[in-house]
Amino acid sequence: MACCYEDLELVKTIAEHPNCNINDKNYWEDTALHVASERGREQIITYLLSRGANAWIKNEKKVLPIDVAKNESTKQLFQEWAKKNPQPAEAEKPATKESEASLVAQQ
Repeated sequence: MACCYEDLELVKTIAEHPNCNINDKNYWEDTALHVASERGREQIITYLLSRGANAWIKNEKKVLPIDVAKNESTKQLFQEWAKKNPQPAEAEKPATKESEASLVAQQ
């Protein structure tokens, strides 16, 4: 919920808890990155990526966080991350041609 309301301090408090899994999924298998991306919460996305969140994780619809990004600047955050974090060979292909092209092209 902290990602929904742009509460960066609460996100930090939760993420720094010793039992927190930064890549946990909700009922729809969305990670915090999916939620923050869908809402354009760029400060939260940047923080989650700096804490080791994985932008290659898909939700139940097989959608990556970049696929639900609402604007180009949010997509750019994921493209910059992908340059430093290549897609694992065993990972499934991104859900859309657009997300695959924009992430893989940056590697």
